[in-house]
Amino acid sequence: MEVRINGADLPLSMNHAIRHMALAYHDYFLLEDFRFRPIRESVGWRSAEKDGQFDFSSVELRSSHPTLKEPQ
Repeated sequence: MEVRINGADLPLSMNHAIRHMALAYHDYFLLEDFRFRPIRESVGWRSAEKDGQFDFSSVELRSSHPTLKEPQ
């Protein structure tokens, strides 16, 4: 696996760099007007894994959005 490093020799987290974690939930509401349902998400391993422990709470929040639920 290729690890991308920035100019300060720090691993990149694209989810954080583009503020995906902060904006995704709201962005899903914008997709509802287009009846757009398929959405690909990334766990963001650099963000989810800290000191050998995994925190998937950001994924759980995004996956709970009503736009992502199956139609009834």
